[in-house]
Amino acid sequence: MKRIFLLLLICCPVINAWSAGLNRTGGLGPRAGAMSGAYTAIADDISVFYYNPAGLVNFTEPYAELGTELIIPRFSYERNNRKIRSADVYHPSPLGGYIRPLNDDLVFGLGIYSPYGLGSSFESNRFQRWRDTETMLGVVNISQAIAWRLNDKLSLGASLDIGYGQFVYRAPLEIFGRPSVIYADNKADGFGIGGSLGLLFQDESWSFGLKATSPLKVKLEGRSELSVGPITFRDRLETEFTFPGRLSFGLAWSPNEKLTLAFDTKYTFYRPANKEMTLSFRSLPISKSEKLAWKNALGFHWGLAYQATEHLTFRTGFGWLAEVIPDETVSTLMTDVAGWDISAGMEYHRNDFSLLVSALWGFGDREVKTFTRREKYQADVFVFSLSGSYRF
Repeated sequence: MKRIFLLLLICCPVINAWSAGLNRTGGLGPRAGAMSGAYTAIADDISVFYYNPAGLVNFTEPYAELGTELIIPRFSYERNNRKIRSADVYHPSPLGGYIRPLNDDLVFGLGIYSPYGLGSSFESNRFQRWRDTETMLGVVNISQAIAWRLNDKLSLGASLDIGYGQFVYRAPLEIFGRPSVIYADNKADGFGIGGSLGLLFQDESWSFGLKATSPLKVKLEGRSELSVGPITFRDRLETEFTFPGRLSFGLAWSPNEKLTLAFDTKYTFYRPANKEMTLSFRSLPISKSEKLAWKNALGFHWGLAYQATEHLTFRTGFGWLAEVIPDETVSTLMTDVAGWDISAGMEYHRNDFSLLVSALWGFGDREVKTFTRREKYQADVFVFSLSGSYRF
């Protein structure tokens, strides 16, 4: 199975970067992303696996969509008037799937997407002994989902999510909260299983949706290199991380056949699972614990879609996400800010084919003050999405 996942991901690594902890900045995919993620009550494209599996009932014929997202993060950090900026990186992320009705009331789907990701990269990080640093923690899900239409208005859905997680830590090891002379090059991956339940109520002009996503614990195994000057010690690494559960609620209203207004709120549960992350080594008789103590997060998203012509639809949106990482653990290795996002996109549709594009800008800053220093973090995350879909 691992080989299958690697083939699916070879052009789309997990390395993502978001503000608000691991949470996505804005939405997933060119339709929902263009509306800042206000899509739980709509769920009518391949992002249905992320937003609401009950939305599978919107598909009355076989449907396929394939695309990608390009994430471009920009971080800066300032301490006592000394400032550094993150390296220029470009991260593709997978998006695609296939949906097929089984009968008039049952619909099945299979999709791939990246729900969570966090990472940063700095060259010659002056606050980490002038070493290059790179950190990443993310997951790609392959979801199998099914939806059942209870009546003309109410539908239920469920998904089984197989998550492929990756962890990268290239930086000096911290001892007593300070970077040491020991440089760690750690890389691990692994799998976990989670799931979700969704509900969708659709009336003539409005709809609302609910989705509950379970936590997904991933056991990560890989290699570790610990270096002090020219001396390098190689070992095997084991750890685990629980990607958070999430509760989503959405409303959508269409006052006419051309215009749709939508609102979403999402609450992400980081506690109590992620108090710390422990790195265990196979040969070394030691383990290294990293304090996390991440906070639960609340987000709000507003979106609008307007069908301008028979073949052209425009979308836009904005949203806000709370910060997750507390003051005592935020750093250039785990950069996190609360902030806003704005987004826009367009769709060209003719007959059974659609081409979709969107762009999103997430931005925010944060100040952390202690007795000895004053720190300022700033984040700008750009997300560009492109996909094509076809109804058979």
